[in-house]
Amino acid sequence: MSAHDQPQLDAIAFQLVAAVESYEQEVDLLLAAWPDMEQYRAVSEGIEAVRRYAAALPTLSVQFVALLIAHTELVHALWQQTNDRRAVDRHELQPACEQHRRCAAALRLKCKSLPR
Repeated sequence: MSAHDQPQLDAIAFQLVAAVESYEQEVDLLLAAWPDMEQYRAVSEGIEAVRRYAAALPTLSVQFVALLIAHTELVHALWQQTNDRRAVDRHELQPACEQHRRCAAALRLKCKSLPR
């Protein structure tokens, strides 16, 4: 990376932080409205936006993959409860939700701490 590339990387990092924050808001809406398929689509688009920005910043790959795993585990837990034909149990989802929030926060923090 050259000094010439730094402004573009800074812009991508800024956009990534915004994408993660937007994605987290969409996830919160999904949790409140499950199984709303339009909201599920919005969450899927959100994680895809995060992926696109994170791909440009390889130093964030560990944090992004951790978020992607947490996303998958949270969605799996939601679908599992749906398949079991029972109401979403927030208590059972709590560990997945907390892990998801920790991973999103770690990605944001790492992104904000990138060298400028």
